[in-house]
Amino acid sequence: MQVTLIPLTYKKLNMGVRHISTYLSEHGHKALVAFIRPDDQVPDEFFDESLATQLLSISKDSALYGISLFTLDFPLACRVTKLLKQLDPVKPVLWGGMHAILDPEECIRHCDMLCVEEGERPLCRLLDAMSAGTDFSRIDGLWLKDKDGKITRNEISGVVEDMDTLGIPDFSTEGKWANKGGKLEPLDLEWMNQSPQYFGRHLKGLLGKDSTLYTIMTARGCPHRCTYCSNSYFLDKFKGSGKALRFRSAEHVLRELENVRRNLPTINGIAFYDDDFLSRPLEDLKYLAAEYKKRIAMPFSCMVSPWSFNREKMKILIDAGLVHAQLGVQSGSERINKEVFNRNVSTDKIVEVINGLESLKGEGLRSYLIDLIVENPYETVDDQYSVLMFLRRIPRKVKKQVFTLIFYPKTELTKRAIADGFITEDEVMKGKLMGQRTKTSYGYYEFLVEFHKLTPSALFQVMTVHPVFAIFKNKLFNPCFYYLREFKQLLDRLIVKTVGPLE
Repeated sequence: MQVTLIPLTYKKLNMGVRHISTYLSEHGHKALVAFIRPDDQVPDEFFDESLATQLLSISKDSALYGISLFTLDFPLACRVTKLLKQLDPVKPVLWGGMHAILDPEECIRHCDMLCVEEGERPLCRLLDAMSAGTDFSRIDGLWLKDKDGKITRNEISGVVEDMDTLGIPDFSTEGKWANKGGKLEPLDLEWMNQSPQYFGRHLKGLLGKDSTLYTIMTARGCPHRCTYCSNSYFLDKFKGSGKALRFRSAEHVLRELENVRRNLPTINGIAFYDDDFLSRPLEDLKYLAAEYKKRIAMPFSCMVSPWSFNREKMKILIDAGLVHAQLGVQSGSERINKEVFNRNVSTDKIVEVINGLESLKGEGLRSYLIDLIVENPYETVDDQYSVLMFLRRIPRKVKKQVFTLIFYPKTELTKRAIADGFITEDEVMKGKLMGQRTKTSYGYYEFLVEFHKLTPSALFQVMTVHPVFAIFKNKLFNPCFYYLREFKQLLDRLIVKTVGPLE
């Protein structure tokens, strides 16, 4: 039995869909994968009747469509489903992915079927039943809506405990299609190599503009419960149905990477995309690092947290080829981290970890960056000033990845923000999640955080003294700093286009 999987993300990695493709293949089914988004970020109207007709054509042997979506993809998922159902009212459309799990009641209104847990097993059981011509209305992990609108809400079966049973992600080109200039064409390796990567821009900068990176996840779940993250909801939803953090075995990870070396010869760097790579047990990490050095031998990057940072583990990884690390800081205000984000870590500890990363640059680590969140309605002026004082305490040249705060559905912080009147539930469900920089929301404080690295230390000291900060913090100046940022972004894009990725 065949299914057409339609990931809606801009990027082409989409590990979840690729895991599902492998799992279905190993259980006697077939998955076509259609990457319908163009590489450039364009309005959802790119998906028109012409593209829907092409999708219909390549899916003539498929029993159903499976759309994978994140919260930001919700409007596009509605559009794709509507056009497909207009052209083919009979073939069912199933939704799955993060947003389907986060907000099933809203999602089931727009599709025929819904996967409300990790998708490999429910989708396989559905295809088994469809192939055998048996009833599939009582499959755990699936919700179904009949032609009269009646919804069957089945229980979840729990998370996949043994990650090694999922196989390795399917990065073959067979059965893969891509949107190339408005036409769905068979995917090829050249296109894969040229397409933007979801993770690893900084590693790509270290390895050169012609480098190609492979992203891998060695675990599912996260050991932390940050209020802004969907994991805070998943921990409650799947409580009692399996471990919150599940690791693939070292050999399973190595088998995937050996497959990459054999079949994707242009790959020259690996980006480990686990939420907290150092949470892997020490002995397991030692084995993985030693075998990686012998069998893979490529430079790589990983993400770490202030809680898991461990000099011994870092030196083991550096010896195996770690050249770049990403540290989740989120805020330089201890109050925001502890009282708003549920990240029980002191600012002193964060500074200590950053200094530890800085010292490792003399022992083989080539670069690192920190993540920060701004445009947070819970930040007071005092909190913002605490962040600026934090920046004074760390090396100026530390790379920073600055995000705007996004309120994802059902997270603890989103529930609080709705109760406090910062955003409405309707705005959250329709994908209006804040998190978009505008000339009214982006101001002096955000500019200082984002461009701390480019500001000489003496000038930064002057720009952050209370009287100066108080003057330029006035919202009247916001458009000035917003357009300064836009100019800098334009300049960066021109540089990348002409000389390659920035380090």
